[in-house]
Amino acid sequence: MTLFQWFMAPLMIASAIVCLLRVHRGSLPRFGGLAWAVIWMGGTLLILRPGLTTSISSFLGIGRGADFVFYLAVVSGLYALLALYRRVRHMEITLTELGREQAIRDATAPFAPGLPGGGTDGSPGPEKVR
Repeated sequence: MTLFQWFMAPLMIASAIVCLLRVHRGSLPRFGGLAWAVIWMGGTLLILRPGLTTSISSFLGIGRGADFVFYLAVVSGLYALLALYRRVRHMEITLTELGREQAIRDATAPFAPGLPGGGTDGSPGPEKVR
């Protein structure tokens, strides 16, 4: 085993265990937590058996295992970017709706001189001035 494998494999296993513990405590949704644990363990397997990436890439028609890992990272990054965009967009829409509801709830009658509750000087409103 290389120094990288000695260093990274325990970190990735620990990350998988943390995900499982968070699922058990309820601070992480079951599906998401289990998916992350599987991802961490899969990464551990690929680190401990680097020839496996070459086998998978050959099966898929990709030249090298490193290329396969790179393509996988690019696709995963794009998926994560899309998921984050959707989440931010949903928050923007929710914030806009809350702002509108609060504006309507806190709205006051417009200033209307000469009408009950309007101006006290008796001057006509802007629509009557010529």
